[in-house]
Amino acid sequence: GFAAQLENEYGGLCFYGSHLAELCMTAFGFAPRSVSATKNGGAITATLNYEDIQVTLNFTPNHKYYAAVFGIAGIRSWIVDITDCYVAGFDEFYAGLKGGSSLPFERVYNPVRLIEAVLESAETGREIQLTF
Repeated sequence: GFAAQLENEYGGLCFYGSHLAELCMTAFGFAPRSVSATKNGGAITATLNYEDIQVTLNFTPNHKYYAAVFGIAGIRSWIVDITDCYVAGFDEFYAGLKGGSSLPFERVYNPVRLIEAVLESAETGREIQLTF
């Protein structure tokens, strides 16, 4: 779960939702095949379909960050500490500005495309195929 408001003065789900999309894609890959999403009040639950796994993302208006893994060996859940996440992101951004390493295109574009597909699926009720 990740704090992300559908309605806010900063552009809706894209404002904080992009962080959850980036975290998910960093962990599971930048090319999910499709996404299905549902809206419930101020929250969206999205299921990403990869080649061999499914990942569920919860965009919620509360400010609690958590993760859960369901597998053959059991279930594990924990609170996610995001205390230093902006420092690491800024360091990478600053290195790119100084001419150091820059982020690959897929790490910038694909999370944005995913958020667009999540919103489209939540509005239409359809599974959205993703091509990158």
